[in-house]
Amino acid sequence: MNQRLARDVALMMAQHCVELLVNVLDEEQMRQAKEGIYEICFAGIECYDLQVDRMERRLRPMRN
Repeated sequence: MNQRLARDVALMMAQHCVELLVNVLDEEQMRQAKEGIYEICFAGIECYDLQVDRMERRLRPMRN
């Protein structure tokens, strides 16, 4: 997995999520929400990548 791309996508996802909360949170809460949402998004991308790798290995097992 391209770590830079995964981090960029997680950051973009977090920014869009926080934008939905702009009328509900103050500046400090928005910063904290963005950090937390970023961590969740990045972990989700890593989990997705791991699952894709496992699925590909099951579909193409090595021949003995």
